[in-house]
Amino acid sequence: MMVWLTGCNGMLAQAFTRQFQESKIKYVGTDTEVDLTSKNAVENFSRSHRFTHIVNAAAYTRVDDAETNHELATAVNATAVRYLCEEADHHKATLIHISTDYVFSGVASTPYREDFEPSPRSVYGRTKLAGEEWLKPLMNKSAAVRAYLLRTSWMFGPGGPNFVRTILKALQTQTDVRVVHDQRGRPTYSDDLASAVVTLSGLSGLTPPASPGCYHFANTGEVTWHEFTVAIAEAARELGLPLKAHHISPITSEDIRRPAPRPAYSVLDTNKVARTLGRPPRDFRLALREYLTILASEMGR
Repeated sequence: MMVWLTGCNGMLAQAFTRQFQESKIKYVGTDTEVDLTSKNAVENFSRSHRFTHIVNAAAYTRVDDAETNHELATAVNATAVRYLCEEADHHKATLIHISTDYVFSGVASTPYREDFEPSPRSVYGRTKLAGEEWLKPLMNKSAAVRAYLLRTSWMFGPGGPNFVRTILKALQTQTDVRVVHDQRGRPTYSDDLASAVVTLSGLSGLTPPASPGCYHFANTGEVTWHEFTVAIAEAARELGLPLKAHHISPITSEDIRRPAPRPAYSVLDTNKVARTLGRPPRDFRLALREYLTILASEMGR
C-alpha cells in the first residue's frame, strides 16, 4: 500500500499526515513541487511511483479571490481533479477527494443529504462542483476503481489559518468582536475528518473499505458563526486563556458585504457516514476544546 497525498502543506493534509504516521501507512506527500494543473506533471509523478491510493487534499480555497481568479480556481479545483481521476483509473488506485458545502445554494431549511441537487452560488462552489463531476464515473459501484467524495464544512484544526485561530486572536485583542449570525452550518475538526476518511477507505487496515460514493462529514452540532464564536470564548475561558472581549456582537452578512456569496444554511446531513462508521461524528465542542488546548500549549499556557 502506498498513498499519494496532495496539498501536503495544507491544514487538512497535515491531519492526514498525522493519521498516516499513527497508523504506519506509507505515503508520499507533495505540494507545489508537483503542478496538479499540468497533465504531464501529474502523469510523470504518478507513473514514477506505484500508488494504491490518492488522497486529494489540494484545493483553491480563497473563496473571495476566486470571484476574480476564475481560471486559477478552475484549474486547481476542477482540471487537477480530472488529471488525478485519470491517473487513478490508469493505476486502478483508490481516489479520495475532498469537497465542500459551498456546492449547495444555502437556501434549504433541512440538512443537505448526499443526494440533494447541488446549486452553487459562488465561483469557488462552482469550481468545486466541476471537480466533483470527474469522480462520478469512478464512484460507480461496478467500476474497477474505488472513489470517495467527502463533502465537509467550516473546517478548523492545527497547521493552518482557520476561523477558530482567527477569532481567538480577535477575542484576545478586541473588546467587541462582531460576527455574522445569519449563516448556519456545522464545524469540522480536520483530524476527525482525516480519521473518518482513513476508516472509510480501508486505509487503516482495521476494517474493509466502505462502498465507494459520496459522503458528508462534519462534527455534530449546528451553529451560526456568532454561536460558534460564543462557544470558542466559553471554551477558551474554561482553559484559562486570557480574553479581552467583553461583547460578541451579532451582525448580518450584509454588514460586511464580501465579494463571494456565502450559503445562509449549509448544514450537512451526516447520517450516511454515521451508519457506515457505526458511530456519529463527535460533538464539535469536544473537538474545539481539543484544538484550543493545542493553541494554549503554543501560547505557553
